[in-house]
Amino acid sequence: MPRPPMVLPPWPPRATLADLALIPGLTQKAFSEYGHFIFSSCAVQMVLFFLCLQLVRVVKPDQKDKVSLADTVFSSVFFPVLAFAAVAASLELRHDVHSRWEGKCFWSELYLILYVSRMMCHIVMQPFEDMNLPLLIMMTIHHLISMGCYIMGLGFGRCHFWGCLDGCCEITTVFLNGLYFLNGTEVAGKKLKHVLPAWISALNGVLLWLAFLVFRLGLFPYWLLHFNQDLQEAPESTRSITTNLERSIYPYTTMILLFLSFTWFIPLTQGMVKSVMMVVAPAPASPKKLD
Repeated sequence: MPRPPMVLPPWPPRATLADLALIPGLTQKAFSEYGHFIFSSCAVQMVLFFLCLQLVRVVKPDQKDKVSLADTVFSSVFFPVLAFAAVAASLELRHDVHSRWEGKCFWSELYLILYVSRMMCHIVMQPFEDMNLPLLIMMTIHHLISMGCYIMGLGFGRCHFWGCLDGCCEITTVFLNGLYFLNGTEVAGKKLKHVLPAWISALNGVLLWLAFLVFRLGLFPYWLLHFNQDLQEAPESTRSITTNLERSIYPYTTMILLFLSFTWFIPLTQGMVKSVMMVVAPAPASPKKLD
């Protein structure tokens, strides 16, 4: 039997506008049940960040943007944990329609709590980083939308699988932090990538490119197709237990992430090729001047 074509959820349907009235109650429910975990996570993250900032001030007193470097150091530890939780939850909840739409587990709750608390902290930290205004606005909007989706997941107590499956894209952030570290750390007035052997930057660039290809450009279309397939094949276990708000905002948020990923992939590819060429065909050293 041929599979029915993908049907995008209408936006904004009347029911969805009515569902917007549920958001304050959902937020209250999410924070009443998980608020102590979220705020405890925020407190721990801020303490660790300030320790990283003090470390940067001691080790790299000449670093221009100390806040960004401290954030990169902290993120280098945080995001592998976050990505692991997302992957573990996706693997545990993937098995059937019920677990994908109504299931939750330790790893899914951990991922959602860590993500929400991270976005809350980073919204506060961003203005102190060396970031231009358009990027600051874009990142703040991204944080608010994604954080809002995950708070909805905590409030409704369902669709954890879909949130964690999207969260597997944080695997790319692990290598992106490596890129930030190589480009943002200054050593004797030079970027770290120009001090270390060229193959280190090239290897990180290739791994980031591959991760981006699989865990963003491949993951998000798979998410959209799988989400729609469940809606079409098991409406009694999907449509009947969810609101139009969930069925609209989750896929549209994923579409936005996919669009942004395509736009980021172009400069990412250019940077990767450039770093590889520095290894394959390094520029000839300039001749030394004779005295």
